[in-house]
Amino acid sequence: LNYFKPLAAFRRNFGNVNCARFSPDGTKMILSCQDGVIRIWSIKPRKEIQQLRGHQNGVRCAEFSPNRNIIVSCSKDKTIRLWDVNSGQMIITLNGHSQLVTSARFSPDGNFIVSGSHDATIRIWDLTSGKEGKILVGHSDWIRDVKFSPDGQTLVSSSSDKTIAIWDIKSCDKVMELKGHSKTVITAEFSPDGRFIVSCSTDRTIRLWNVSSGTEIKKFTEPSATITGVRFFPDGHTIVACSDDNVIRLWDIKLGMKIQELRGSVYWQERLRLCDMYGYPIQKWTNHNFCVVGVDVSSGGNTIISTSSDGNIRLWGLL
Repeated sequence: LNYFKPLAAFRRNFGNVNCARFSPDGTKMILSCQDGVIRIWSIKPRKEIQQLRGHQNGVRCAEFSPNRNIIVSCSKDKTIRLWDVNSGQMIITLNGHSQLVTSARFSPDGNFIVSGSHDATIRIWDLTSGKEGKILVGHSDWIRDVKFSPDGQTLVSSSSDKTIAIWDIKSCDKVMELKGHSKTVITAEFSPDGRFIVSCSTDRTIRLWNVSSGTEIKKFTEPSATITGVRFFPDGHTIVACSDDNVIRLWDIKLGMKIQELRGSVYWQERLRLCDMYGYPIQKWTNHNFCVVGVDVSSGGNTIISTSSDGNIRLWGLL
């Protein structure tokens, strides 16, 4: 089992960071900021190297294309924007959603973008034409997140209507609906091999689903915390989740057990407590003081990035 230790903690005066993602090669991180600016940082040396300006309201998320040449971002200003990484210039603005856009993701081949919005629609954009290709309708409330499967043939969406939907790209049909969460489903994503989906909800659970059967196969409950995000590790056996009690948790889904907590506690005088699966402290470090709103894992699985509503950003590496 792998355990993580703090690598770096930093805070900048540009306000809240809504989302942080690694570049595909793990050498950069992209920060989606509430002030409407996208900031790109190098990991080594750790410094800001680029700013992308153009959104008129807070940026909800941004990510690199698979070839690392383009960035897609979405915002409360109802737009999706594409950016040239080398020049830092905006390439195109994609308009179509009537409310804030919560999610925008590249397809695995980088030729398409899928977006979700509070207007309860999912839209697929063809980057070869720059046009909106297909509109998927089937949720009855806000779309909270939407992502491609590893093979690019299906989508998974999560919604405030308490459901998760799986969509066929070619037919635009909703082929399966996963029900079990009792409140808003914040996010859902496929495992690296496409066989499973992990989801989290404001009902304080993380659930693991079998894609072929649509059945729930595992449920992890945190009675004292709302899980705000969850990601698969590249190995497909480990998940990492962040929560509103300032804690980051790792689970081994094969064992069905929690393997580590990166925990902040007032009893440690606002120091971070890293605990093993038995609850014994491994190390102390400066903690997140407020809700951890986002977490991501590098492509090699050896680094975690986390962001919190207090403006703090943390990097974690293998012990």
